[in-house]
This record gives sequence, structure tokens and C-alpha cells, in this order.
Amino acid sequence: MSRLSLASTPLQIIFFCFITISILVFNVDVFADEPKGNIIHVDCNATGQGTGNDWPNAFRHLQDGLAAASAGDVLFVAACTYYPDRDALHPKGTADRNAAFHLINEVSIYGGFSPSEGADTFSERNWRKFHTVLSGNIGTANNSDNSYHVINNPKGTSSTAILDGFIITRGNASGSGIYAVGGGMYNETASPTVRNCSFIENAAADYGAGVYNFYSDAAFYNCSFEDNTVPAGRPGGGVYNIGSEIQFENCSFTGNSAGSAGAVYNNQSSPVFTACSFADNQAGYAGGAVYNYN
Repeated sequence: MSRLSLASTPLQIIFFCFITISILVFNVDVFADEPKGNIIHVDCNATGQGTGNDWPNAFRHLQDGLAAASAGDVLFVAACTYYPDRDALHPKGTADRNAAFHLINEVSIYGGFSPSEGADTFSERNWRKFHTVLSGNIGTANNSDNSYHVINNPKGTSSTAILDGFIITRGNASGSGIYAVGGGMYNETASPTVRNCSFIENAAADYGAGVYNFYSDAAFYNCSFEDNTVPAGRPGGGVYNIGSEIQFENCSFTGNSAGSAGAVYNNQSSPVFTACSFADNQAGYAGGAVYNYN
């Protein structure tokens, strides 16, 4: 069982968390209003012309769908595993560890569709059942040559950039500098909205294996952070926040590990946790769940 460590600092950390193994209401879909805008379809199993106009002619790679998107567009993404180094020109991938997905302002991206099983409209999508995976596992079977970041959001990314209904996994920030943090998602002065997503089994050499937030106001709703890891002696297995005001609502943190702050490390940050759960996070010396530093 994890230990909650709150260091004595002047930080104004607001906790409405239940430090328990209870599930709370995590299985409730949130913010499920029908999106408006031009719909771009992505399905790795599509066999049509690859225009993105409908499911039969969907783009087969998420990178192509993102390249075609502009402000106001909506991406519907079918259940499959998508890799950041693959597109129509490189269907087998480039093995470039710098490859990452990038969210776009005023563009919403929704996973959880399965056209072959009748889940082809927004009201029928089910992100819990139809797993839509963004994977950094672009190389061999082990993680050593995985993408440094599965998602690397551009500076200035705002809350209008929405990711909803995805599993983000196998990022490995094993390099140096910015390539040593944020294996799952890297937010440097980027503040996306992330809903109904799971960050699972990401790694980083330094900080924030699941998510790294640097002067960010990102918001995470109904998300889980599971089994993300940084080495012993390094902080923030699940999430590392620096100079950030992050919103976590109805989120769970389970099985993350680090030298300090197995789940969340806050460096001069003021996160708000609402109805969150922490369980089985581990730290070598401080803050099994949360550690605050100023």
C-alpha cells in the first residue's frame, strides 16, 4: 500500500482525494456530448482510399489523420494500436525515437470506435471495450528503442486540444534533457485537456514517466496512471509537475514507482485533486503516493 507524504511547504495544494483502493466512480464516462465539426476517420483496418471521409475510406495511421486536421475538426479513431513513427509514407515505421504524436488546438480526438462491431457513431463508441492504443513500442520487443515520448505537445497547446478515450503506453524517455522525462506525455508550456485515458507502463530516466508537466495548466479527467516507472533516486513515477497548476478529477494512480513520489511529484506546483484514488504506489525514500517540494 502506498504512503501519502505531504512535506511541510507553503504550497497551496488542495486535496479532495480519497487515499484508498476504492474504485470511486472511475467507470463513468465524462463529457460525452456529441462533438461538432468536420469528422476525420482513422482505422488501421480500413481498406479504402484513405481520405478520412468515412469509415470505409479512413486513414490507416493516426499521424495522417492529424496531418489532415485543422481547427474545428474532430478525429474518430477506431480500436487498434497506433505508432507515432508510422504514416502512409512509412507504413512499417521509421524507428525514429523522436517520433511522437502532437495534439492540435481546437481539434478533438476520440478513441473507442469499432466500425466492424457496429460502434461507428459517437453515441455507440465504448473506449473501455474497444481499446484504442497509442504505443511508443516502435522498435524491437524490448523497450530500449521505444519512442522517447508517445505524445509531445507543442508549446502553446491549449485546453481546446482534446484527447479522449485512449491508452498511452510504452513511451521510454531514456535519453537526456527533454528526452529523459515524460515518456507517456510531455507538456512544456502546453495545457491540453485529457479525458478517459490511461497512461500505462511508460518509463523515464529522470522525471515523470507517465506525464511531465512544465509550466502547464493541463487537465486530466477520468484518467488512470498505472505502472509507470522512473529509476530509484528519481522523482515522479506517474506524473511530475513543475511550476504547474494541473487539474486531476476522478483519476486513479496505481502501481507507479520512483525514488520519491511514486505517483505524483509537485515541484513549485499547485495541483488540484478531486475524487482521486491512490493505491500500491511505491517510492524508495519519500512520498509513496505524493511528494510536494518548494
